[in-house]
Amino acid sequence: MKPVYQTMHGKEGNCWEACIASILEIPLKEIPLFFHNYKEYGLSKTSEWLGRNFGLGLLCVDMHSSKFTNY
Repeated sequence: MKPVYQTMHGKEGNCWEACIASILEIPLKEIPLFFHNYKEYGLSKTSEWLGRNFGLGLLCVDMHSSKFTNY
């Protein structure tokens, strides 16, 4: 993993995109602004983008109920 730092802060920040860029070790500018562009669909759009570009997906685990959500 290569640390990539967010460039936008506050409510309109890009910390999610910086995390994805860090994990994939790619420049931040290559990551779409998922939650800016798609609001409540940010997780599903992230998963679609990961699948299309890297053959990956996104799985969220609710630690309280142990339920899995595949986006």
